[in-house]
Amino acid sequence: MPLLVLGFFVLQLDRSNISNALSGTITKDLHISTNDVNAGNQLQLAAIVAFEIPSNLVLQRVGPSKWITFLGLAWGLVATFQAFCKGKASFFATRFLLGMFEAGFIPGCQYVLASFYKRQELATRTAFFYVGNYFAAGTGSLMASGILKMQGRHGLSGWQWLFLSTFYNPIPDPLANKYS
Repeated sequence: MPLLVLGFFVLQLDRSNISNALSGTITKDLHISTNDVNAGNQLQLAAIVAFEIPSNLVLQRVGPSKWITFLGLAWGLVATFQAFCKGKASFFATRFLLGMFEAGFIPGCQYVLASFYKRQELATRTAFFYVGNYFAAGTGSLMASGILKMQGRHGLSGWQWLFLSTFYNPIPDPLANKYS
């Protein structure tokens, strides 16, 4: 249960990172408009809708442990590589791929919950599962405000750090402030 909640937390952070990135220089750096960002979000949502059923069919065939693990790794890699987008095409591609890989996570987790808990316990467990979503919604912007302040560190924009932050744990550099 804690891993499912943590997964939902990360999923929601990933979905909200693009809104937080708009506070940074993403549109300027990628030479895109806020309309392009909105179109990228719509591509992501379209991919979620298009791949929800196929993802559930694969879940039934390969099993939830393998499939949910694959989805988490795949969307994590795509989310991380968003930091290296160079323009509109790569931005659109990463948003579509994110939707494709995020599509089966929530139903897959619900399948796991239904497999382990009795009918009377399922509503409570589902509510607990959604705590990850709401906790991310409540804390994501606060975390993003700190991460966006890393603007210029190691030659990266704040929005790039936002996308890298899930997988990158920088080792403190004691000389960083001395020479900057």
